[in-house]
Amino acid sequence: MKYSATYLSIIFLVSLLAVTSGTLLQAAEPAQCEWVFGAGGGDHDKARGVTFDRDGNVFLAAECVGDAVFGEQRHHGAGGMDMCLAKLDPAGRVLWVSSFGGGKTDRAYGVATDATGNAFVTGHFESTDAVVDGKIVPNAGSYDVFTAKFAPDGRLLWVRTAGGAGYDYGHGIAVD
Repeated sequence: MKYSATYLSIIFLVSLLAVTSGTLLQAAEPAQCEWVFGAGGGDHDKARGVTFDRDGNVFLAAECVGDAVFGEQRHHGAGGMDMCLAKLDPAGRVLWVSSFGGGKTDRAYGVATDATGNAFVTGHFESTDAVVDGKIVPNAGSYDVFTAKFAPDGRLLWVRTAGGAGYDYGHGIAVD
């Protein structure tokens, strides 16, 4: 079985704490899985970011190639790889799916929520034909970074971009 370096570091740290404290660390009860969620289409779709809001809703920042299904909700692709944002209730039911993208590669990497339930997503986009509010989103070349704000009901409120001729990525986001 392969383990990641992070996983092995955690095992080492827990082992070290148990040895140095002189007591063996034990969980009171085994962890319980309440629900499992799967989504996607016929191609290589990925969830890259996850967060929660104060009501326990789950937000998944993902990428979808073509059409995809999220529970009862459908994402219709814009032609390439789109960034998708899905909101699930605390029981794992999909409330909505929203997206941003065009004919090329557009990925979401990070997601955060604010106190009023808005979601902020960051990632990169390559498409030169992505449209928001009837306007093409400007791309300075190759991959540009974006930040997008989504309302609690899933409406895309705005997209801000930055970048130059090279690769510009947004991998993480936080809200203060």
